[in-house]
Amino acid sequence: MTSMTLAVEGIPGSVATQETDLYLPSHYLNQQSQIYAYIFWALLFLFLLLSKTSWQASPWRNSVSLVKRWATRRRGRVSFRASSDPSSPKFFPSNGAILLLFVLFAILACLSLIGPDYIPGPTYTTGVPSLGSTVQKSLWTSAARAGLVASFLLPLVVLLALKSSPAAIFSWKFTTRLYFDKLALFHRWAAWFLYFFTVVHVVMWTIKLCRDRVGQKEDLAIKVAFTKDRFICGWVAFGLLTILVATSIPAFRKVHYDAFYALHVFLFPLTLVMVGFHHPETAWWAWLALSLWLFERVWRSSWILYLNYGHAIPLLNRSSSQRHMSSTSLKTDLLYSPIKPTARYQPPPGYVHAELLTGATIRLTYTSSRRIRWAPGQHFLINVPAISRFTSHPFTCVSDPQDITPGEDRSQLVFLIRAKTGWTKDLWDTVASQSTKGTVWSDQDPNTCHTPTTFPLPAFGLVMKMNVDGPFGSSIRIPWEHYSSVLLVVGGSGVTFGLSILEHVSRLIAEQDISPEPEGGLALRRVRFIWLIRDFGHLQWCASTIRRCKLRLPDDRLRIDIFVTKVSIGRPISESMGTASLDVATEKVPPLKTTVLHTRDFNAGTGIPQESSSSEMQDVNIDRDRMESWWNSLFPNPDEPATQFRSRDLTEFEGDRKVMLPPGELSLSQIIRRGAWHKPIHTNLSALPGEDVYDSAKVCLDREELKDVSAIARYARPGKPQMVRIVQYELEETSSSLLVACCGPVSLDVLVRQCIASDQVADAGKREQKAVSYYSEEFDY
Repeated sequence: MTSMTLAVEGIPGSVATQETDLYLPSHYLNQQSQIYAYIFWALLFLFLLLSKTSWQASPWRNSVSLVKRWATRRRGRVSFRASSDPSSPKFFPSNGAILLLFVLFAILACLSLIGPDYIPGPTYTTGVPSLGSTVQKSLWTSAARAGLVASFLLPLVVLLALKSSPAAIFSWKFTTRLYFDKLALFHRWAAWFLYFFTVVHVVMWTIKLCRDRVGQKEDLAIKVAFTKDRFICGWVAFGLLTILVATSIPAFRKVHYDAFYALHVFLFPLTLVMVGFHHPETAWWAWLALSLWLFERVWRSSWILYLNYGHAIPLLNRSSSQRHMSSTSLKTDLLYSPIKPTARYQPPPGYVHAELLTGATIRLTYTSSRRIRWAPGQHFLINVPAISRFTSHPFTCVSDPQDITPGEDRSQLVFLIRAKTGWTKDLWDTVASQSTKGTVWSDQDPNTCHTPTTFPLPAFGLVMKMNVDGPFGSSIRIPWEHYSSVLLVVGGSGVTFGLSILEHVSRLIAEQDISPEPEGGLALRRVRFIWLIRDFGHLQWCASTIRRCKLRLPDDRLRIDIFVTKVSIGRPISESMGTASLDVATEKVPPLKTTVLHTRDFNAGTGIPQESSSSEMQDVNIDRDRMESWWNSLFPNPDEPATQFRSRDLTEFEGDRKVMLPPGELSLSQIIRRGAWHKPIHTNLSALPGEDVYDSAKVCLDREELKDVSAIARYARPGKPQMVRIVQYELEETSSSLLVACCGPVSLDVLVRQCIASDQVADAGKREQKAVSYYSEEFDY
């Protein structure tokens, strides 16, 4: 075969044969030219080391500097769509997160542009022609270098997406202890950066191949390239990556999360395989990413099997009689204790007891097959086969991880789930429909359902099989006991995070009061809990937990403030409960002197609800003058950041306002037994749902839980909190350091961040020589 020589672009005097098999190898980067990949990972590990050191160093962590205040803030996004919903504001990530993303992209851009593209070396890859000269910049070297950047980003994208140790190195104790809840933002943007450099690589290589001609017939190089398997694998990888990126945009991910997740699980490993076959010279980055992904999958699968299938219970055929709890069996399960939260019905190991609460909320009480260790504020991925066999969803555990009887080999996890759309709505519908039929036990297949022989069944609610995976969550990195005071600010269903922290912190303070440690012990002395809710009826969600904590600690150690943002006056109660008050200046106190709470009593033996007589009704006196004085103290200063947000923005997560509440939904008037006010001033009782609607939903409020609601009702007040003044006050009360923890809608997080970074709080911190730290928990995957 005759041969002709073609000068390789950028290398004077170098040659590549016209033989097409050598065209592509003559345009590969050698090992020396891949030094930029190792520089990037060296910088990454250096950053992790420095961030760990600075996080552990008290002066750095607690300092209130100008840079830290700037990094804490979040900015609003301006919508250019005329149809944009003004009641759903959008915000950028925190300034600190944006800065980190900018630094990451700047480093990647520098590694792709600065320095020579091709660095000659003494050794070369077998089959790759050696180029003896340095190439600063050329079309093919720049394209290859962009591909190199995309390749060494693959392991980082995977590491940022992993949820479970030991594969998730960012969650290790001796690294940053960050889980996916904090890394999701960086995972998404790292994937976008990877796709950007991939597009640059594809475009530049396409231009190069369309310019060059090879072979005796001088065919276009791109035509010849499509005859090569590795080139075809490259295009397949690019197509798969494009699908993954396109389905990851929020508009698709939030509406079709199950489809998004399935595409990621099946297409991402295939993408890595195609990348490995496309360019074997740098394939080990793809194989490393694939190994990490597979290892985590195997590890989590093994953990799920160990966690959920370690205990079996004898089952009885459905045709056999179902047995409710007897008086004897209920003696230990229904004895109420305001201190110990495990006084309610406990389902069999591996099963969950689902109860419908007000506010379209489901309470899940799960008994694990094995003992589980988790940190307060962490969440679990839960799977209910009766709802969906193959999907799991994250929910924060309300239980205190330390509230386990010594010697017990099981744990009890409690979850509060707000029914919105999709899986949560299916869960509500299943529990409501089965409860309406009188069913209290449901297995994976309702037609072949079995009931246990050794465990009693509850009189209400629904018992189902449930699997859990976890725990997860970056709250494990917070040393709550190292701060003098803790301020918890939660909104809406974000109270699940706040309750877990509140129980943990109150227990630590109570134990410290009982058995004081010598000097150098716990610094924690005070906790304040602020909860913003839309409706008074939502108190049922956590009344028992708050009451337990209040019984543990005196008022100077624990302060509870509950702000009800949906209250009005001068209209029928049924009307006011159905209208959202959007501005604090329009919210007014109900003209009520006394509220009568009607209750159902539960038989101590069977747990079956019974109507209580009028003599058993419990009156909770709400002094009108005191409530009005509360209200007068709540009118904020015009400069108060809270006035920038509407009430629903501080209490409702995305999707809360879109859900169609089921017929059994209870409002303020209904939770106190169909709104039976003692003196129904301005009340239209005929507008309230009838008894049949109330009973059909099987929303139960037992006598002891009603006592809890009555006990904490005095902490509820209308309006919105003045966060700047609250933080200033807590700074004055704390002895050295204050930790502010927030969980709620994005607007609430933005509000608290503004207050923490405000000049008033900064001046108070400097004046008092005290420090403020901030931690936020977001329910957004």
